[in-house]
Amino acid sequence: QVPVDLVGRVLDGALSQTLQTVGWNVVVSESLSFQPENVILGSEPPGGSQLALSSTLTLTVSTGGRVAL
Repeated sequence: QVPVDLVGRVLDGALSQTLQTVGWNVVVSESLSFQPENVILGSEPPGGSQLALSSTLTLTVSTGGRVAL
């Protein structure tokens, strides 16, 4: 089951490693936001959803207001 408390947490190496240890493929997508950098804005599938092993968990994280060129 996708954790319900991902949104609002900072995606760091430890959290990413934990999610991969569960057996999911973690994909990170950046979104322009003025939340602090690497704060998780959303997940697909959303928290509370069932996600099979080897499935993809997409996390949308904040750029911290940084605009990618």
